[in-house]
Amino acid sequence: MHAFTEQSPTALQLYPHNALNLLEFQQIRTLLAARCQSRQAAERALSLVPETRHDLIADALNLVKEYELSTQTADRWPELTLPELRPILAALEIEGNLIEAESWRDVKFMLRSCFQVYDFLARKKQALPRLAQLAHQLTINRTLFTRIDKVVDEEGEMKPDASKTLQTLHDRVNRARTELRKKIDSIYRKAREEGWTGDGLVGLRDGRLVIPLLAEHKRKIRGFIIDESATGQTVYLEPAEVLELNNEVRDMELAWKREVRRILLELADSIRPELSLLLEYLEFLTHLDYIRACHLFSLEYEGIAVGSLPQPALQFFNARHPLLLIHHRKQAKPVVPFSLKLDAEKRILLISGPNAGGKSITLKAVGLLHLMAQSGLPIPSAPESGIQVFKKIFVNIGDDQSIENDLSTYSSHLTHMKAFTENADADSLFLIDEFGTGTDPQIGGPIAEAILEQLVQTRAKGIVNTHFSNLKAFASRTEAVVNAAMTFDTKSLQPRYELVTGQPGSSFALEIARKIGLSSAILQAAGEKIGQRTQNVEDLLLELENEKQEMNKLKHLVRQKDELLDDLIKKHQINDHEIKIRKQEIIRKTREEMKEMLARTNREVENVIRSIRESKADKEVVMMARETLKAIQEDLKPREKEAKSDGSATPNPVIGGPLQVGGYVRIRQTQATALLLEIKKNKAVLESNSLRMTVALEDLEPVSNAEARKQRRQTVLAATPEVSSATQAAIQQQMEFVHQLDLRGYRTQDAIATLEKFLDKAVVAGYGELRILHGKGDGILMRFVRENLKGNQWVSHFESEHADRGGDGVTLVKMK
Repeated sequence: MHAFTEQSPTALQLYPHNALNLLEFQQIRTLLAARCQSRQAAERALSLVPETRHDLIADALNLVKEYELSTQTADRWPELTLPELRPILAALEIEGNLIEAESWRDVKFMLRSCFQVYDFLARKKQALPRLAQLAHQLTINRTLFTRIDKVVDEEGEMKPDASKTLQTLHDRVNRARTELRKKIDSIYRKAREEGWTGDGLVGLRDGRLVIPLLAEHKRKIRGFIIDESATGQTVYLEPAEVLELNNEVRDMELAWKREVRRILLELADSIRPELSLLLEYLEFLTHLDYIRACHLFSLEYEGIAVGSLPQPALQFFNARHPLLLIHHRKQAKPVVPFSLKLDAEKRILLISGPNAGGKSITLKAVGLLHLMAQSGLPIPSAPESGIQVFKKIFVNIGDDQSIENDLSTYSSHLTHMKAFTENADADSLFLIDEFGTGTDPQIGGPIAEAILEQLVQTRAKGIVNTHFSNLKAFASRTEAVVNAAMTFDTKSLQPRYELVTGQPGSSFALEIARKIGLSSAILQAAGEKIGQRTQNVEDLLLELENEKQEMNKLKHLVRQKDELLDDLIKKHQINDHEIKIRKQEIIRKTREEMKEMLARTNREVENVIRSIRESKADKEVVMMARETLKAIQEDLKPREKEAKSDGSATPNPVIGGPLQVGGYVRIRQTQATALLLEIKKNKAVLESNSLRMTVALEDLEPVSNAEARKQRRQTVLAATPEVSSATQAAIQQQMEFVHQLDLRGYRTQDAIATLEKFLDKAVVAGYGELRILHGKGDGILMRFVRENLKGNQWVSHFESEHADRGGDGVTLVKMK
């Protein structure tokens, strides 16, 4: 039996061992590696494994997103130069190893690229914070580049001035070579004129300059034969005249090589202590190369970064199989996207439909997209897609017949199902293609249904492809399982490759056979053998598919109308909101104006009273005061009309409840307040401004002490009889607000409108206590009134009146 793949502790567990190949993830690795510049990054891509740690996945995706963002600016990345350095650095680790100049050139190129990228990301730390953080973790030592650059040039050759000794040897060797060349060229020209030379020109043999001579003339020039041609017809002779000069050049070249070796060993000794830094730089550039490859690869299949969802669920919107997308784009063929969602309630998707209709591609796509997303790779889907980070993925796709273990296809399938049911849990995803096939359908169907029941109990999420009708019925009656279908054009008998959830699909076997051209006799016989019950199910599914297509058209029209209605509702809401804002502004301004007018009136009245007192009721002053109060009355008339027009000036009726001796009452006719001294039958003895009077009880109502104090502030005017009537009229205009509102008999809408006006006027008049009469009845009007009071910013709190004075039929309101 296959075992789980053995990976790092945080890597995704896969069953069977070749699950990555079954889902074609190895092809993703290969294509990604081909986009890497360096062998190190390519090897990283080829060994890529999905992770289960949310932070690692999110960080990998974030790095790719930042790299994509960086390519959209004018400031371009420095060129990444990353040769194969691991053998060089391994050799450098061993003391005494000679690193050739050409290898040091590669190290120099790597260092230059690393420092340029570091400087680029330092400038971009605001726009590319995560990539800049990668660079910020490096310990930058620019002297490493300086040391190598002093010794090795861009071509991988030793610089002549790498040391003073090397510079001296370099100059001497060049002079000696020049002199040597002149001499040997002179000898060669003379020999050629004599006809002694063979094929070829002056050249090197064993590091010494020689001339080619025909073998029969080798004695014509004194010297030493260094070599001869393969046929023996030509010998290569070092003339005796240049022997010493050749030896001198040879000695100086050996000295130059010894100096080069010394310098290179010295360079290695100076760099070796910083070997860990070189490895750190190499890993940094390898990581960037890999990130760049991820970005370039995602461009080919229109990938976006998709993270994990807050709750355990997976959802793909407009998702496509990446390999199919790449392949079809080369052929300019479209790929039909799919959308699906699995969560804690709907955990398993059962896909049915015709063969070659796209079931397997959809199932593989879900598995491959999850592997890619958990590997930190963008995937081709809509931005609102999201994944669940699974810890285990189970795959059963294709024929897995085992010759070695003598297992049939169905036996292998059951072996997989045993592993699935024993190991799957809530952190698992299972993918089963052609569930239950490979044996007698009458037996395979019930076994598959029992296995599916067990998988439901594991709370794992999964996708299952099947043709079995009993599984479709099981899905329709099981809460955690959802039917889905690959759509089919019943007119052209062609698959649409569209996934539709919520309904089972038909295999359309007879229809496809009819299209292929099987004879009607065969089709008729097949239909009879299928059985009426099975055929009825297929016919029903076919009818549902036709109705679904018509329903989609209607839904499209309804959607258009809904969108239009939504637009109209939004416009209405915006207009209504603007009207409310304007209304509130008008009320605010009106209140401010009325407050200012009342304050001005108070000041004028006080000035009149003060003038009268200071003049001791001089006739001329009294006449002037009367004129002033008359002007005040005229100025307050508009407010009086406004108050009368909305009904607020109507005297409040007497409410139920006894009048208390020693308390204050208001006389309904005059709205004056007085102290209740005594009650005699239906009469009451009152005292106001040291005057006693008798008033009928029905004309009185109790008032609070605060209301009485407000009324008593006017008593100072009573001390001046000549102006008392005019003053009373002016103050009456100022204080003309009745604290009680009777809403009994009002319709709800009218009552609320009247209540809002009443509250506004109460705020302007400065009243602290109000009474709202709404009656008891069935309580509807009371609820509406109190809901309105809850939402009013000027209301401090409210409560029901005392039971003796109306109880729940009256609401007492305290204003702020």
